[in-house]
Amino acid sequence: MGNCSACGQPLAEGLRFCTACGTPVAAGPMSGPAPGAVSGPAPGAVGGPAVAGHQPAAAPGTPPPAGRRLSGGALAGLLLAVLALGLGGFAVWKVFFSEDSGADSPEEAVTELLEAGADQDAVAALRMLNPDEVKGADEVYEALNDRMDDAGMTDDGAVSGTSLTVKDLDVEVEELSEHASKVSLTGGKLQVKVDFDKLPDQFAEQAAVGRDEYGDSFTREFDLAALRDEFGIDEAPFLITVEVDGRWYVSPIATVAEYIALDATGHGGDWAAYEEGLKRKSRTADAPEDVLGVLADSFRLDDLDGFLDALPPGQGNLVRPYLGFVEDAIHEEGLPEMSLDYEPVDVRAGEERDGLARVDLGEARLRLFATESPSAAGEFGVDGLCFYARSSDDPEPDSGCLPEEFSEATGEDSFFVMARKRDGGWQLDPMATLVAWADAAVGNISSDDVMELLDLAG
Repeated sequence: MGNCSACGQPLAEGLRFCTACGTPVAAGPMSGPAPGAVSGPAPGAVGGPAVAGHQPAAAPGTPPPAGRRLSGGALAGLLLAVLALGLGGFAVWKVFFSEDSGADSPEEAVTELLEAGADQDAVAALRMLNPDEVKGADEVYEALNDRMDDAGMTDDGAVSGTSLTVKDLDVEVEELSEHASKVSLTGGKLQVKVDFDKLPDQFAEQAAVGRDEYGDSFTREFDLAALRDEFGIDEAPFLITVEVDGRWYVSPIATVAEYIALDATGHGGDWAAYEEGLKRKSRTADAPEDVLGVLADSFRLDDLDGFLDALPPGQGNLVRPYLGFVEDAIHEEGLPEMSLDYEPVDVRAGEERDGLARVDLGEARLRLFATESPSAAGEFGVDGLCFYARSSDDPEPDSGCLPEEFSEATGEDSFFVMARKRDGGWQLDPMATLVAWADAAVGNISSDDVMELLDLAG
């Protein structure tokens, strides 16, 4: 038995946190807290009691391992993870396309997103997301919300016994282009509170651990600036915002892409390319079942901008700032010019609904050609939920099928994509495709399935 390094409280064997003040118990000789250390860990996020079966990670007061620095993206991840707790404990992309969606300025879009999330107001928060990236997710949210409510996990989308407060939020806005801005979170405080007696029954075991270590409730306040200093983070966490039809929205795609670019190259994207993309003409198919053909015809390594023209502008344009990185990699690898040939064997399009049409890929093939060679360099095909791939170097195909459980979980017996109507034609919509697959899965999950998954997680 030892004593707490912060308050001197006697510590029983096996405790990970001081029962009096919440300070993490060091694995080795005890020492005082690091300068600038925050008051304690966040439940289920950093060093706090495990929630839904997740084990605690290193506490905020614990310095990172030698030679390792926490990135700004990691801090942003912590912030968004806590925000997700305020939104009901699970990530949802839902937006109501009304006149009051979006914000008047980049900083307003970010602050309203975070503050609404802290208030567990999913409607207000998700109205701040770029509609071109999240259209069609309403039914997924509603179905998932119903399942979670029926399982007793949430009450109208909110996890009982949890709250988060955002205070004194400071932001800095950097104009990337006329229609895009980077909003950095330079300061502010996040207060996390968990009332263990009010947590859902599924968290009874974790609540008991929390009560043993913290008492009836857990409250901690995190200072963003102090966290940055503590972990040696040079750049403040940020979100990328874009202007669409005179309103500003947070862009998940651009935010993730900018973090990846900074991590890989040390600098962000070329946002002048984004502005140029807004002026380009879209490439569309005459019918929904032809969208993959147009996409294949548009593929050229020396004209990736043309390939993005075959995608919805609200998604493809957000990738344009980073094409320079891809083109540099292609040049370094010395890749030859290539083209794609698409063969629809059994492809059927469903009826249009709200500007979207489902395209079932019963059987289809895609071949990759090097321009100097008449034979295919590679081929990929799908047949139902089975697939194969072969290369010219190895004519024997690698093949397989998705497990039967996948078909049972989604209710699907073949792959499909979603096509979106635009400018009198049709384009493949990657985000709507992801949403539609999520909708298929959620629609086949019962409340009993949710309970079973929770039991497995525990």
